[in-house]
Formats: sequence, C-alpha cells, structure tokens
Amino acid sequence: MARIDPVDPAQTPDDVRVALENLPPLNIFRTLAHAETAFRPFLRFGGAVLGEMTLDPVVRELAILTVAKEAEADYEWVQHVAIAKHVGTTDPQIAALAEADSCSTEGADGRIARAATAGGVR
Repeated sequence: MARIDPVDPAQTPDDVRVALENLPPLNIFRTLAHAETAFRPFLRFGGAVLGEMTLDPVVRELAILTVAKEAEADYEWVQHVAIAKHVGTTDPQIAALAEADSCSTEGADGRIARAATAGGVR
C-alpha cells in the first residue's frame, strides 16, 4: 500500500496534467505530481540524468541499482532493472548487485566496479 496516494490527473493544474499525459502511467509520476511546483523541474532533471549525461548508461544504471539495493528501495530496483537491461547491462552484472549480502562490506564504488566486471563492460 502506498504511503501517499497518487494524484488523479484530472484534479491537477493544466501543466501537471499535460506532463502526466505524456509520461508512462507509473504511480511514481502520479505521486510526485503532488509537488505541483517542483514536478516539471523534477522531470527535466530526471530526463537529464537518464538521457543527457556523458556517464556511460550501464555505469549509471549500476550506480542506481546499487543505491536501490542499499536503500531497500524495491520499486526503484524493479524499475531500473528494466532500464538497465534496455541500455545493455547484463544479467550477471545485475545478479552481482542482487546478492543478499552484496551491499554489506564494500563501498558503493567497489560494488559498481564488481558488477561492471561481472558481465563484461560494453
């Protein structure tokens, strides 16, 4: 059960509703839309992180998955496993981060490096 219910797009200001209509129908977007004045800037930031950075997309996704694992953010993990696979991350790389104790003893940089070498880099 969600801690904060997603908004009904019909009940939002026009600019938020239009933005929601142009996004995948994910509850994360409808929940973030509660912050009406920050919603569109957040979308621009997310778009920049996912599409405009010079960081290799595989490394980016390994970093996001590392944080999701450490934070026990299951929703984030599931969403970004799909994105990671789309950008070329291998199953062994994802499995290296999914191990039950993968985040217990090494730093984030070490986990990302280990995962990157688990399935070979692009």
